[in-house]
Amino acid sequence: MKFGEVIDALKNGLPIRRNAWDEGTYTYYDFDKYMFVDLFINGNFYENQDAPFGLGDLAADDWEIHEWDESEEEEEEVRPPTPFAKEIIEDYKQAVKNGEIIREEDLL
Repeated sequence: MKFGEVIDALKNGLPIRRNAWDEGTYTYYDFDKYMFVDLFINGNFYENQDAPFGLGDLAADDWEIHEWDESEEEEEEVRPPTPFAKEIIEDYKQAVKNGEIIREEDLL
């Protein structure tokens, strides 16, 4: 999938990953802390206020959405994206508009 296809999952709190990343490495947005979290298979994690995606990540087509296991989930409300998450989404849309990222659907 393209980044544009996983952005809604990210803004809804689901973890996403690239096939190019190490197995078991995911990124999600923690709405309680207003931070991105890189989660590793060994249970370690890294919190980052900045988006952990480079231009190469945004242009990649190997993105996946990971659903939380039901055992991991507590019933939580889906919150609207924070201003920071909205800014990232707008930056992505602007990069597409400027031709910095070419979407597959634009090539068809």
